[in-house]
Amino acid sequence: MLGFKTFARQTEILFDGGVTAIVGPNGSGKTNIVDSVKWVLGSGQARDIRGKKMEEVIYAGGDRRPRASYAEVTLVFDNTAGRLPVEYHEVAIKRRVERDGESDYFLNGTRVRRRDLLHLLSSTGLTVDSYAIIDQHDIEHIVVCSPAERRQLLEEAAQVRGVKVRRQEASQKLQELANNLLRLEDLKTELAPRLEGLRAQAAAAHEAAEAGARLEVLRGSIVWEEWREARDAHRRASSQAQGLERRLIEAREQARVSEEEFRSGREAAQAAQDLRLARQRSLGQLRLLLSEAEHRMQLAQERIENRRTVAETARHAEAENKAVLDAAADLHAQLARELAIEALPVENVAEGELAEAESRARVAEEAAVALARLRSELEGIDSLRPAASSGVRLGDVITARPGYEAALAGVLGPLLDALVVADEGAALESTAAANGQVTALFPTDGPASLDGSLYHQVDIRDGYEPIARRLLGGILLGRDVTVDGVYREPGMIRAGADPRVALDARRAELRRQIPQLEADAARARDTAGELRRLRDAMERGRMRNRLDSIRRQAGMVEEDLARLTAVSEDRRSRVVQAEQALTDSEDSLPALREAAESARGALAAAEHDAPEDDAESAEGARRLVALEEARIDARLRAGTLEGNLELITREAELLQARMDDIRSRMPDGVAPEEIPGGKAREREMRALERRLIEIGPTNALAESECRELEERYQNLAEQLDDITAARADLEGLIAQLRKEEESRYEAVFGAVAANFHEYFSELNPGGRATLRHADGDEGPRTGVEILVQPPRKRLQNVTLLSSGERSLAALALVLALDEVNPSPFTILDEVDAALDDANVDRFGQMVARLGARRQFLVITHNHVTMSYASTLYGIHLDESGSSHLVSVRLEDIRKPATRAASTAQAG
Repeated sequence: MLGFKTFARQTEILFDGGVTAIVGPNGSGKTNIVDSVKWVLGSGQARDIRGKKMEEVIYAGGDRRPRASYAEVTLVFDNTAGRLPVEYHEVAIKRRVERDGESDYFLNGTRVRRRDLLHLLSSTGLTVDSYAIIDQHDIEHIVVCSPAERRQLLEEAAQVRGVKVRRQEASQKLQELANNLLRLEDLKTELAPRLEGLRAQAAAAHEAAEAGARLEVLRGSIVWEEWREARDAHRRASSQAQGLERRLIEAREQARVSEEEFRSGREAAQAAQDLRLARQRSLGQLRLLLSEAEHRMQLAQERIENRRTVAETARHAEAENKAVLDAAADLHAQLARELAIEALPVENVAEGELAEAESRARVAEEAAVALARLRSELEGIDSLRPAASSGVRLGDVITARPGYEAALAGVLGPLLDALVVADEGAALESTAAANGQVTALFPTDGPASLDGSLYHQVDIRDGYEPIARRLLGGILLGRDVTVDGVYREPGMIRAGADPRVALDARRAELRRQIPQLEADAARARDTAGELRRLRDAMERGRMRNRLDSIRRQAGMVEEDLARLTAVSEDRRSRVVQAEQALTDSEDSLPALREAAESARGALAAAEHDAPEDDAESAEGARRLVALEEARIDARLRAGTLEGNLELITREAELLQARMDDIRSRMPDGVAPEEIPGGKAREREMRALERRLIEIGPTNALAESECRELEERYQNLAEQLDDITAARADLEGLIAQLRKEEESRYEAVFGAVAANFHEYFSELNPGGRATLRHADGDEGPRTGVEILVQPPRKRLQNVTLLSSGERSLAALALVLALDEVNPSPFTILDEVDAALDDANVDRFGQMVARLGARRQFLVITHNHVTMSYASTLYGIHLDESGSSHLVSVRLEDIRKPATRAASTAQAG
């Protein structure tokens, strides 16, 4: 489902075998599932699905979700058994409706008509008004409906609805045929006298038409001589035109040859001109290349001279700078010796003691900072521990070493918060004083710890080793517990990290580190006093002015020495670059000279070929002028012939038009040569004129009207014969269909009555029920009456029973019908609402038993009915008004419970 009513999101419901129950609060959308099944099976009325308009099935939107643009429902059948008359093993029926009201049906993705879909489903009992979908209204309707309407349910089970529809259609056609037969007989009687009169009029009109046509042929022969003269003139003009056409073809061919020769000559002249221009451009480029090569060679020579000068200058500057640098280095060495002699005895001793004191002060200061940080961390860990109890926790006396925190947490579990006391008496006192449940541990004798046990991987406070040995001495790592904290023992597995163990281990580590840091931090005050004393002594020793002056001079010399060294390196690099540039310039000079010589030779060769190109260009121009003159002469000759041919052709067209005009006055289909002339023609014309006067006016349309009326009269006779034969066939078909309908109905009536009695007796122990023929709208035995006798009551009509008894009777009838002609599934919508707990329990047992063979979908609020379901779907409505689905397979829950109960009974 997608966008159908409250199911805004795409929802898929799987109906497995057995009983599927759908539960949920009122208004959550349970019945919308039933409406979706009715709708996809072809419901054509909005009121069948609790609406006024079909557009109301589309999700209308909510506070947090917009409305849907369409609604779509797909129902998938397993057709392996072939219940549906199609070749597919799986059949998907889909219906889709847009907001404009357009609704479409699809069968396995192919669009189908609603009529075809209903015909496909008619043999399975899956129609909108069948007994496959039953709600509270249908239960009441089965009880209070008329006998004829109740008979329709049995006819649905007997699968005679299609036969009945065919019989009704055949009866309707039979009535239509009778009406058509009367109408055709009246029409045939009316047409007979009109046909006789039209036959006489058609004969007179036919004779007059033949006489008039012959008279027109005779009159047309008078223009024969005129037509013959026009024909002879047309022949002469056509002969002249053919001669001109032959000459024109020759002239056009000559003009085409001249045109092609001229085009070839013009292309050759153009090619020669292009070649001459290309050679001129080539000469210009060669001259330009020669000029550039000579200019580059001149520039290269000048650049070589300049670079020689620059290299020589750089060598002189580098030598001068080296002398200055040597002098500065000597001065710096002398100042360093004097500075060492004057300052070393006093300054080295003071600075060494001061550095040592500063180092001790930094260590003491870092110890104080670390001590504050560890104390803060210890206070945070203490705040995360549980409220203090009256004793020591087990987690305080046993702490895991790094990497074994998870293993210790897995073994001890809830014992981490247990109290640790000295003996059994103290344990009794501590537990008695507690308000809730308390665990107290005390030392006892136990076996020695095993090698590889967890006992060797923990830190234990003095005096508590027996407790740790008893709890951890027999727990082997890898066998009983893993480093990741998975602890196993027979019948139990504990896994998962406990942060309390890591906190206890960190707390113990902090308590060990804090005393050490406290001792280092205590020395911080003494170290600070010693540092101040040494700094004062250092200041008093710096009273020698000459030492300061020497140091300043040494600093300035060092700066000059660094600067001169950098300048020396820069000038040395410039000398190398200048010498390299000079070498590169001298190496490129031969290549430039060779390029200039090559350009000069190419220019001389091109200037030698230029006069021959000019002579060839002049000869091509003279030949092109001669071809142009020949082309113009050929065009003039062809134009003259075209003008003469146009005049002769126009004359032939005029003669042909005159011949056509004369031909139009002659009778169709007769050549002028076949018409007699002279007096014989005149006598025949006078006889025809007299006969036309004798006939007088005629109806020109009489012949066509007579043919149409005769054809119509013949069709009426054939239709009468066909209708008579069809009437007999339909009467036989109706009798056959009625017989088949009655035989099927009687066979199903007995089976339904027996099943009805059986199911009612099971639902209402001690009672009995039966079905009886009753008079209906179509006569005797066309209805069905339900007679029920509850326990300790007399046999009476079902309408006289209580609401619960009527519901049981209606449910028994529905299940009896489904037993005779099982539908692929049965939907029961809150049909147990009127039943008490005992009847609901019997109803649930019956549905569960029948669910082993068929599929049941039950919508209920009753917990007893839910207990018999194999699959349970829960529906709830979110804040946006959209229904959501939650499913539970109760069979998967019942099986472990059944096995556990069996095991308990066996034990």
